[in-house]
Amino acid sequence: MTFKKLVEDNLIFVDKTVRHKDGTFSLKRGFFYRHGFTPEKHVERIVKQFKELGVEYELLDSYEDWNAWPKDSWMVAKFKIIKY
Repeated sequence: MTFKKLVEDNLIFVDKTVRHKDGTFSLKRGFFYRHGFTPEKHVERIVKQFKELGVEYELLDSYEDWNAWPKDSWMVAKFKIIKY
């Protein structure tokens, strides 16, 4: 099973998984309004689920990718996956 398939089948709060050429992954959650949601909270949710699945990782970055409507805005967490 690929890591992307693992995420799609098991992780909630992730709307889009992007695999980069360097082998890292960005896990994105779309938003229209923040309502107190932050990149840090996005990472916390993912890390909790990673621990339940036994995924070993290194967090590389987390940020808010805000865009004016009608473009999509995302909370992004970028990871290097060591073992899944």
